[in-house]
Amino acid sequence: MNSFVLEKWIVRRKVTFFSVTLSEDELSLADQFYRFCESNLVSQDFGLLLKNLLVEVGDSRGANAHYFREEYDLISALPNSKLKSNFPVRWICMRLDYDSIVLFDGGLKLSKKNSGSPDLDSKYQRAIKMAKAIEAIMLDKDDNRIEWNTLSIVQTLSINVPIKINY
Repeated sequence: MNSFVLEKWIVRRKVTFFSVTLSEDELSLADQFYRFCESNLVSQDFGLLLKNLLVEVGDSRGANAHYFREEYDLISALPNSKLKSNFPVRWICMRLDYDSIVLFDGGLKLSKKNSGSPDLDSKYQRAIKMAKAIEAIMLDKDDNRIEWNTLSIVQTLSINVPIKINY
């Protein structure tokens, strides 16, 4: 059985970004993707994506659903078509609520469909499995590692990290 640890990656004014670290890795998937983009010819495109993520979503607007490209069950991708429809970089994520996002891995989109980009498609499949494991914890009333705070007008998540999760 595989496992990962869910941890805070970066905290901005309106959004806390989480990432996952696989049990066999030292770096989180978000950090691995960051390094991949820095070391490839996509660093300029990644800079636009990171600016959109941190400034627009993290500091200004929050994790509104319309900023995310819905891809698969529970999984979204950044960017949506707001940047460019043919944007070559996809960052796979799970939008938990208005102020919480889990960043997984990402890669280059080499064709119209993710299935035409084998490396990216396999990362989506892994992210779906991890997202389902995170969702199971969120829905389990007896598991208090991720729970909804209902004390305020806006329902928010309380995530007690780090969390080791099997998937």
